[in-house]
Amino acid sequence: MHARQAIVNLVAALLATSPLLATNPIIVGRNYPIDNEELPAVAVYGRTETCRVHVIGAPARQERSLVLQIIAVIKQSDSDDTCNAYALEIERVMFGQFQARFGALDAVLIDLVFQGTAITAHVETERPIRLCELTFTAVYRTPEGFADIVT
Repeated sequence: MHARQAIVNLVAALLATSPLLATNPIIVGRNYPIDNEELPAVAVYGRTETCRVHVIGAPARQERSLVLQIIAVIKQSDSDDTCNAYALEIERVMFGQFQARFGALDAVLIDLVFQGTAITAHVETERPIRLCELTFTAVYRTPEGFADIVT
């Protein structure tokens, strides 16, 4: 499994440990075909990744920056307060696991940077929803040519 996918899966598993988020579907991927009765839900995926050589020589090591997208999908009838409650809990889980010594994310990532939040309403669709999109950059290293090994 590519390290990128392993990180996304780990983030989804960590989000599922939150009392607020655990009762909702946690979806890994860009598609969230869920019914209104299942909302709210959270989707996690890797949007983009960049790479640079970190160590030249044999074996070369790459430093990778994965842009993680975590999206809370809620009913349009819910307020921005609900979006903000989900955003706060997602940030708590992400940074609690990264900053904790021997936390699950701390063991894998070199750095975790919060990039921002966007709250949008999609009312002109068959199923009106609000999206609370949080963007993080997760930095990790792999040996060149071995994208399934995090070092």
